[in-house]
Amino acid sequence: MERRKIERLLPAIIRQTSRPGTPLAALLAAMERLHERTEEQLVHIETVFDPRQTEPKFVPFLAYWVNLDVLLKKLASGREIGPNPLPSGFGNLRELIASAAELAKWRGTRKGLKQFLEIATGIPGFEIVEQRGFHIKVQVPESASPFEFVIRSIVELEKPANITYELVTLQT
Repeated sequence: MERRKIERLLPAIIRQTSRPGTPLAALLAAMERLHERTEEQLVHIETVFDPRQTEPKFVPFLAYWVNLDVLLKKLASGREIGPNPLPSGFGNLRELIASAAELAKWRGTRKGLKQFLEIATGIPGFEIVEQRGFHIKVQVPESASPFEFVIRSIVELEKPANITYELVTLQT
């Protein structure tokens, strides 16, 4: 905040004492410098909350906001994860966060599960086939087979609780 704007917030009697070289002038100058960094960050605040533009260290926090931390914890419980929580890349987590509202609308449906799997792995071609009422077959593209643990984790979290499933790798 600029010194003159800070000064306008002061009572009139105190503003009258604000002259160069006075303690009040020095205090106002210090206050102006204290606000500089915060104001610089506020100019581009939208980039902080955009999962595609934010700093990597902030991505897990955004994941928590959209309830993807449950998936990250599940993945971490099954194996050691490094800076990339999804083996398919940190960019996929950013896309999952960006798509979270749309995915939430379709949660528990074939469409939602298919979209979730494709975004998380970065590989298109998943198919969800309903069988016997309360059972689904998740057809996994062969190129996604290295991500079986991630796929199982996603299916277990996103499918309705009363549905059983099996994974089938599609041969190309």
